[in-house]
Amino acid sequence: MSSIADKISFTEKMADRLVSKERFQADEESYAKAKYGMEVILINTMKISLVYLIAIIAGIFLQTLIVHLAFLVLRRYSFGLHALKSFNCTLTSLLMFTIGPFIFQEISSSNLIVMVVFAFVVLNMLLYAPADTENLLVRVRESKNT
Repeated sequence: MSSIADKISFTEKMADRLVSKERFQADEESYAKAKYGMEVILINTMKISLVYLIAIIAGIFLQTLIVHLAFLVLRRYSFGLHALKSFNCTLTSLLMFTIGPFIFQEISSSNLIVMVVFAFVVLNMLLYAPADTENLLVRVRESKNT
């Protein structure tokens, strides 16, 4: 039989230690927001660390950095979906930012292949971006403005 303490995630425990409950005694809502923010920072820091640690081990740090920066630029304007679970996000990040560059590093590419990949990305952006999410309904907001 597991206790409630066993079901609390590592990041939740760390956030609880890092965010002083005494500082927020009068305002429980502010404490909850600060703790949640700290959890998000910790989770993302661990994901980024894992991705770049694997990239360094595989010898593809620069390639991973380039793909990651390109992704950030695309994500800035296309918004998009988020994974429902942190594990899924981590797995997707590893596939995109480490395994992808590792595989493409081994494939010889010509200008034609680069142009086809570029056209595929641009076509998908034109068709699907910006993407609606549960918290950000882009197309509904745009249709109200027109």
